[in-house]
Amino acid sequence: MGTAAEFEPWFAPATPRTPGRAAVVGAGIAGACVSQALRRHGWEVTLIDRHGAAAMEASGNPVGVIMPRVTADDGIESRVHAAAWDFALRTFDALDDAAIARQRCGALLLAADAADEARCARIASDGLLPATQVAFLDASAASDVAGCKITRAALYFPQAGTLSPPHLCRALGGDILRADVRSLSHTVDGIVLRDADGAACATADVVVFANALSATLAAPWLPLTARRGQITLAPPTPSSTALKCVLAGEAYVTPLRDNRHCLGATFDWTDAHAPQPVRDEDHARNLASLATLCGDLFADVDRDALAGRAAVRCMTPDHLFVSGPVPDRDTFNTDYAGVRHGQHWRSYPPARYVPGVYVLTGLGARGVVTAPLGAELLASHITGAAWPLARELVTALHPARFLLRDLKRVRN
Repeated sequence: MGTAAEFEPWFAPATPRTPGRAAVVGAGIAGACVSQALRRHGWEVTLIDRHGAAAMEASGNPVGVIMPRVTADDGIESRVHAAAWDFALRTFDALDDAAIARQRCGALLLAADAADEARCARIASDGLLPATQVAFLDASAASDVAGCKITRAALYFPQAGTLSPPHLCRALGGDILRADVRSLSHTVDGIVLRDADGAACATADVVVFANALSATLAAPWLPLTARRGQITLAPPTPSSTALKCVLAGEAYVTPLRDNRHCLGATFDWTDAHAPQPVRDEDHARNLASLATLCGDLFADVDRDALAGRAAVRCMTPDHLFVSGPVPDRDTFNTDYAGVRHGQHWRSYPPARYVPGVYVLTGLGARGVVTAPLGAELLASHITGAAWPLARELVTALHPARFLLRDLKRVRN
């Protein structure tokens, strides 16, 4: 691990811990990946979920697209997603394809217009992803890859494809303790997690909240927001059966598997606590978005045979996930109050944290790809292992970034 001196004081590393007992709250993709990462580092892990089963909420979609998020610059977001893609591939390649229902079919990201074609060409040549992982194809070559007529140039990701998020959660997470964690307290025996009735659920040396919007139990100040996403599961059409890879752009569609395609997905502001029924109008929106991507591939789909699933995604304002120790907010605001006045020249003390409490949340719509890296980064925060990312990317994902942002915004 880098030394504290290498970091700005508000991002100083927490004190590394030797392997012991860890409790991970949330049995979705984030929690499953954290459980696997900590076990790999020698920890005894208790995975806890209020449903008592894996992938019961946003991670429960039967199909998840795995492909990198790319942009035409080399900024923080691009570098985070490039690193996440590389780490995810290594994670998935170490697992049995059947265990995670993986389709190694590749994916095409179709350009929206001529200007976007130029952007895609730059992405393919800028070196952020190696040439073995991305190629720029004209419409003819893209059609050969897709197995159907494509009218646009595209970025081709040969290692992309699909998998089953519930299968992935079960492969990585292990056994699950059913408990609805509502509070925690620090005792001489460790951190005690309690349910709504005050009954103890588990005691651990460290606790990781990997439960999406509910991670605010550990850090109420995290600016997490809810977005509803509905996928559409569609039967094949005479045209769609030829599709050989994922098509993505304004929408996405996956190749046929178990006699259905997965189309998606809506992305709407929502009340995190409201029911999320499957809506016919959202199926219609998914099909309309797909028509702009691949024409009449699903024009004659049997709409009475459509199925789907809706769930709430957890987002952050900067669209980057959150991975790290939870700062003590009161001491943070006191220790760094001078930041409000632009006093960056002051000698500040290193950050202080809520002992033993960590979060991995805000994975948004790309959690299948970003969760493995986020979990490994979290394990580095806990154990003092080597960082899986450059220092500026570690801090870009740190929970304290939001407290620092708020301090800088309030100037007296």
